[in-house]
Parts: sequence; C-alpha cells; structure tokens
Amino acid sequence: MIAYSSAAWLAMLVTLVAVGYPASPRFVAPPLAGICVLAGVGVVGLWRAAPAVRLGRPLAAVGLAVLLGTLVLPRVGSTAAVAESARVRADVQEDLRSAVRRVGRERLLRCGTPVLRHNMEWNEGALAWELGLPLARVQVLTASEAMERAGRRAVVVLAASSAPTRAGSLARTRVWSMTRFSPGEAEGSRKRGRANLQLAAFEP
Repeated sequence: MIAYSSAAWLAMLVTLVAVGYPASPRFVAPPLAGICVLAGVGVVGLWRAAPAVRLGRPLAAVGLAVLLGTLVLPRVGSTAAVAESARVRADVQEDLRSAVRRVGRERLLRCGTPVLRHNMEWNEGALAWELGLPLARVQVLTASEAMERAGRRAVVVLAASSAPTRAGSLARTRVWSMTRFSPGEAEGSRKRGRANLQLAAFEP
C-alpha cells in the first residue's frame, strides 16, 4: 500500500509539472517518507536474515551504523538553513495573500494581468489560488517582457515593497507592492529608460 501510494504521488507530481505547475522539492517529501518506511522494513528483513552466529548480527549493526552516518551527517549542518528558508518562504507567501486581499480579487483582476518576476515562479500557485485563476493566467516575465506586455494591455506588477511608489500603486505590504501599468504608462517608462523595473525582487 505504501509503495503504491508513493508511486501514485510521484506520478501526480510529474503530471502537474508537465502541465505547468511550479516544481518544488517539498512536494517530493511525502513519497520519500514512504520510501524510507519501506527501506526500514527492508533493513529489518536483512537483520533477521543475518546469520545467527557470534559475529553475524554485530557486524550487520556496525555496517548499518556506518551507512546511516554517511547519509545523515552531511545533511545535519544544512537542516537549520532549510528550516529558515521554509519559514521565510511561508512568510513571503502569507504577505502575498495579505496584499491580494487588501486590493481585492475583483479589483485586481479589473486592473490587469498579474505579473511575477521570472525567478519568482514558486509564488505562481499561491497567487493563482488567491485570485481563483488557472496557472496560465499568472504571467512570469522579466522586467523588459512585462513592459512590452503592458504596451499592449494593462498589467499588475508584483514588486518588492522597497520599489519606488508609483502613480498606479494598488497596495504595499511588508514584502510586496502592487502597481498597475497601462499601455500609455508602459510606453512612457520605455521612453524614459525605465524598463529595468525590479519585479518581485525579494529573494529569500
């Protein structure tokens, strides 16, 4: 049952990534946990199969301890960093939800297409969920691509809260700011050489 569940979960992840859902290592944790349980069952089986002689099982125990040490010890030092990264990312996405709720879903969608920076695609799912949109409706673009898109239709740029406040500002929270760019404003930004706008510049 555990093996089938782990395989089904992995197949689901492959399908989601294939249709455009952003990949994340944490999504692989549940099936890996199941595989670890199965590995534990295998270890017990090997232990029971070890020769019941004077040195058989003690040698097996030493070998198992060495194997576990080589797998676990290199990862101990990074545990705190991984936990802190997860906490920061959770804070970033919670702040994103606050920003969306402050503006309001309907108002934000009326203002234009939501745009995230190209290296912030891990926020696609949270933003699409809050807006009730399919993932394809949340655009992940570079700054120049966003300005080019805004030249054709309005976009809502999700930028770092440290970005300058602009006339089209919709909301500003601890991490995020939301600014609307209409086609006319985008053209003016290009003429003034401001196409290098920092989009969603916060880096965990």
